[in-house]
Amino acid sequence: MKILFTRHGPTDWNKLHKLQGRADIELNESGIQNAYDAKEELKDTKIDCIISSPLKRALKKAEIIAEENCKVLIIDDRLIERDFGDYEGKTWNELIAFGVDPWQYNKDSIPNGESDDELFKRVSECLDFIKKKLNGKNVCSWRSVALHRLVF
Repeated sequence: MKILFTRHGPTDWNKLHKLQGRADIELNESGIQNAYDAKEELKDTKIDCIISSPLKRALKKAEIIAEENCKVLIIDDRLIERDFGDYEGKTWNELIAFGVDPWQYNKDSIPNGESDDELFKRVSECLDFIKKKLNGKNVCSWRSVALHRLVF
């Protein structure tokens, strides 16, 4: 079994250094090109199944790669980005001005957001699903912050 992790491409909020979280921001022109570049890069890679977050930015990239590389595309809510609560939509500079380090969160640091425990639980459940149901398959998945922390 191989699991390939990729990330959605750029959005306008990435350029503005805004936390996107669960905001359903679409890929920008650069993000669309990034998806086609990934499709080309993966063209000789056997992918049995793609699992994607339901967010537009992840799903669009998954759909582009799946056009020729894969017949099975699963949308899994457990791969949705972290809920950044009150921080969502804020720029890094706005967060820093409030004394928040945008890259260092703990379970109690995001007002009205998702805790580390909640995040890791749902992503772990998704990884368990992949291991049990897709054993022996080559799977491409869209990583969230949680997947990055769990796998790497």
